[in-house]
Amino acid sequence: MSEAKEIVDECGIDESKFDVFIRMKASADNDYCFQVTKEKTFKGLIDIFTEMPVVLSPSIFYNRIPVGFKVSKYPGKLTRTGGILFGYEADFKENLEAVPIDGKISDFCLPGQLIVPVFPERKTLHLSLLAIIAVWLYTDLPDFISPTPGLCLTNQATKAIVWFLREILQKPVAAQKFWDDIFAPTGIVGQCIYFVFHIVKLTVLYFIFWAGLFNPYRFFGQRAPEVTRETLINIGWTGSKRGNESVYQDKYRNLQVQKLGGILKVYSAGLFSKIRICNLELNKGEGFDSDFKDDSSKDGKFILSWDLIQEQNQYFAESLKGCTSIEMIQRLKEYRQVGPLDPCPRLEKLVNARFATIDAEMKNENEKKND
Repeated sequence: MSEAKEIVDECGIDESKFDVFIRMKASADNDYCFQVTKEKTFKGLIDIFTEMPVVLSPSIFYNRIPVGFKVSKYPGKLTRTGGILFGYEADFKENLEAVPIDGKISDFCLPGQLIVPVFPERKTLHLSLLAIIAVWLYTDLPDFISPTPGLCLTNQATKAIVWFLREILQKPVAAQKFWDDIFAPTGIVGQCIYFVFHIVKLTVLYFIFWAGLFNPYRFFGQRAPEVTRETLINIGWTGSKRGNESVYQDKYRNLQVQKLGGILKVYSAGLFSKIRICNLELNKGEGFDSDFKDDSSKDGKFILSWDLIQEQNQYFAESLKGCTSIEMIQRLKEYRQVGPLDPCPRLEKLVNARFATIDAEMKNENEKKND
């Protein structure tokens, strides 16, 4: 079997397996693509979080391993070439549907659908950190309003630093200078300025924890596991992630420039408006929230279904014939990132019909500008 054929067989475009996306770290910028079989259950996705040597939970305030999953029923944003993007609102509470942990993914998800992990909160850790910050701020209140003047955690920390400089590092001059700078008499205005700065400092510290900027694999103990090729194959790793509207817009612009042979020809063809508005938000029941077993798109309406996706996937697979291995890998990555750029005839017809109203409005708007 050739390398190219192996890539086609493993790309998730045949009928035995398909791609799904998992939103990591609760961020629309981290919608990673994984390949699953039709028999795989949601429970099998937990291997991703136990085998990968990185933390994929939103912050230290959540456990590293999810206890379940939810499927995004946000319809999605249809592109002009038939792809469907998620958007940041895809994991809003009203767009999520709980699924049984032992349920088959294929019973609840279409190919390319977004799955959101459910991480249990570390409430004790979160409340403990908030309590520490509150106590720290209380003890550092300006002396003229503090019920306990002089009882300041920052001062206690300063004394510890001074002791370390003097006794351990044997730098008495530096220790004394540090002491004089911190404990020099300060007026009311100076105390207030210092306290405001202290609030800002602790707010930034909390934000670092809350935003997941500091989220180690483990605080103590076991090291992160090593990743092998077998591990990546087992969890269905593809190395791709879904792009957003701006990523698709760049791809679509480059596609039109390549087709017509230059940006001036794109302008002459009046395609700038289409590039500017290159996606639309699907209505309820049209996208990933559709009854995907029912292929209503055969009636001329855009309704996402297994049949429509498989038809497009087979069309894409045929287009890979004759590509080199490098070209094939690049096109597969692009396909997973923004969906098709060359839709099959049926999908193209449905997409054009769905964009017809928007295109008519843009045409009228351009005609008014030219009058």
